[in-house]
Amino acid sequence: MIACRWPVSSLLIAVALSGCGADGPPKIRVHGVVTHQDQPVDHGIILFVPASGETVRGPVAADGGYEVQAPAGEYRVAVSAPGKYPEGWDDLKDGPPPPDPDAVPDVFARPATSGLTASIRPEGGPLELNFELK
Repeated sequence: MIACRWPVSSLLIAVALSGCGADGPPKIRVHGVVTHQDQPVDHGIILFVPASGETVRGPVAADGGYEVQAPAGEYRVAVSAPGKYPEGWDDLKDGPPPPDPDAVPDVFARPATSGLTASIRPEGGPLELNFELK
């Protein structure tokens, strides 16, 4: 009789745990282009920060494009794209680099100061959201 209890209890545990590890709420594909001074931002990270829950982040590509998967909700958005070093620049030899005139201002790197928001609705398919950093 004891031998029968083990497979049954194992089965019950497996069934009970089968709901664990779900990916949470459904995610919507959000994509678009980030521009600054009417030019694509060619590097960096875009962040979608909800009031509660996990921040969603993704890279900004050379053409300014980005794509993330995010649950429906209201988000504050930030874009971090620090200035680039001049080609061949060596910090040890050359010291700090000169300011990059094309760098995205730091105000956009913080959700609290960027002024960027996104509203992602659960219905519908992929959502295109373009951000012009002014």
